[in-house]
Amino acid sequence: MKKKQLFFLLATIVWGLFIWMQSTKTGTDSGHMSDQIVSVLQIFFPLSKDLLSFLVRKAAHFTEYFIFSALLCLTAHSFHRLLPRFDGSILFIGTLWAVLDEWIQTFIPGRAGCVQDVLIDTAGVCLAFFIIRLILSYIAKQKERKSTLCSVSSAICEKPSQNLK
Repeated sequence: MKKKQLFFLLATIVWGLFIWMQSTKTGTDSGHMSDQIVSVLQIFFPLSKDLLSFLVRKAAHFTEYFIFSALLCLTAHSFHRLLPRFDGSILFIGTLWAVLDEWIQTFIPGRAGCVQDVLIDTAGVCLAFFIIRLILSYIAKQKERKSTLCSVSSAICEKPSQNLK
């Protein structure tokens, strides 16, 4: 296994475990962490505490799964597996992780599983997936274009030397 593959694989596993660790916090602990962020944001955004708290919690869901999906894509790509036949499995793993995450929360005091959160998590998975796919496709096309230009320029360069002989 190459260093890049190992790095992305470990980063994906660590991030997935981080998500689940956040889910094992009690409702009180989770609320306290959100309240700290909300108190800072209220300085910049004159919104009610309840609205900001709601937005912070939902943005956290989206962001956690956006990062998780990006890492899944980069891991698959590092193993040269980011092919159309693997697209569904990346989306499936991200969504399954979200479902299990919400299920874990049903066992934690002060927490509850929520279908709305699974949908937000899945939106983060899908957006990151499509952005990473676009970036990787762009990079591949640039490499192909550069390769084609090099082939054309070397063919042009070879012909004058052949004419001199």
